[in-house]
Amino acid sequence: MFTMKKFAILAAVGFMAFSVVSCSDDKDDEGNKSTPISDKWDKTAVIELGGSSNATLGSFLDIDEFKVYKKAEVAANSAKIDLVFDGSNFLTPEGCETSTFCKDLLSDNEAGLVDVSGVSAIKATSLPTDIQDWVDSHLTDNGPDALLSGLIVSKVAAKKGGKYLALTNADNLALVVVNDDLTTASVTLSIGRIALPE
Repeated sequence: MFTMKKFAILAAVGFMAFSVVSCSDDKDDEGNKSTPISDKWDKTAVIELGGSSNATLGSFLDIDEFKVYKKAEVAANSAKIDLVFDGSNFLTPEGCETSTFCKDLLSDNEAGLVDVSGVSAIKATSLPTDIQDWVDSHLTDNGPDALLSGLIVSKVAAKKGGKYLALTNADNLALVVVNDDLTTASVTLSIGRIALPE
């Protein structure tokens, strides 16, 4: 379950100051255009997930290791899964509790998802410090304000150009951006990930 502990960790992050960097268009392994992510994240990747009907690509993502699992592999790795793509939606482990695609497959963990698609202050090229500043500006002594609380989701429709902040089970923060090749069969994501302090 996505808890206030995650926000407390996020609020306590003291990222070092980074200089602004310009990003050019990136290409995935097949040469398709992908959304550029700032190189100031600890690690970046372009990852393809399959929908529930895709027999070739896995639908279950471990953002901490940038590893994709097929449904048959989930039982042995359920605690690692941070994000699931069912062909239409992104789900957290909590969101899977009511999904016919992934119900009873994932162990309880604290991975969370914040839909920032409509937040103009957060862009694909945003630096970790920019995102931290935005999150900090929406935290109060009692936790997230109404805007931030309203953006916390356990299930959200996948959309081209969608932007999400993922807080992983291993206390990493990731910016997840949906590239333009979204279909029900697969989606390609550009991801930047940074470790949060314990």
